[in-house]
Amino acid sequence: MKSYQLKRKISQAANGQSNGRTNGHSNGRVVPTVARRVNLIEGEDFRCALLGSLGFSTRCIMEHTDLTPSQIGYRLRMGGIRRTDYRNGESPVATALMKKARTITIPAVEKHLHHVMRQKAAGKG
Repeated sequence: MKSYQLKRKISQAANGQSNGRTNGHSNGRVVPTVARRVNLIEGEDFRCALLGSLGFSTRCIMEHTDLTPSQIGYRLRMGGIRRTDYRNGESPVATALMKKARTITIPAVEKHLHHVMRQKAAGKG
């Protein structure tokens, strides 16, 4: 069992929640959970959509929500969110972030490159 799975089980046990498969009082029987509507506008579903639109992995989204990998994939499909669009710079979120980040990153990258080139010219690199 991976660490994030163990954390979730401990958290669920402490909160008296079940993952929908079995719980301590079911004698091994499957206990269905109550289904709820997906609401991508607020709460945990919105957090999933936000993190997915920023290109974060399923594992990262699982750590910040109480959703399973299947639930994460379903919510991202429902919202029309493709993480590869962000990673390729094609999503509206990626475009907006690149425009905002240029003002900060261009001077920092130039400074870093000048430093590296000076070191190479001095024979340290």
